[in-house]
Amino acid sequence: MGKKSRTIFFLFIVLGAGIAACGGRGRTFSDDIPTQSFPRISRVDPAAGPAGSVIRIYGAGFSDVAANNVVIIGSASTPATDYSLANPATSDEVEVLTATVPADLAAKVHPVTLLVHETASNNNKTFTIP
Repeated sequence: MGKKSRTIFFLFIVLGAGIAACGGRGRTFSDDIPTQSFPRISRVDPAAGPAGSVIRIYGAGFSDVAANNVVIIGSASTPATDYSLANPATSDEVEVLTATVPADLAAKVHPVTLLVHETASNNNKTFTIP
């Protein structure tokens, strides 16, 4: 086998091992994520209220195990307390999480982010504490 043939053979071995290590299909998601997608927040309801408020977060890519969803509001985090499917579902709102806004947050506009198995959602939705 010539040098060029050995190099090509080696590249096929490395490429094959890489594909096998990745499952051969790109990104895979945990079985507890029904939509098999990255987390995405489409809406926070209500969008404003006092610290300690219960909020609902609409979107997709959430874990159906509530505690596997960590809601970050401003600089504070809290686990989701409930998970459900949106009813009726829309293209942007498939799943719903419930969480309590941490009581020690200051009055201001706070970005809301969701961590699902350490994968962060968008952070362009907010919750305002007047």
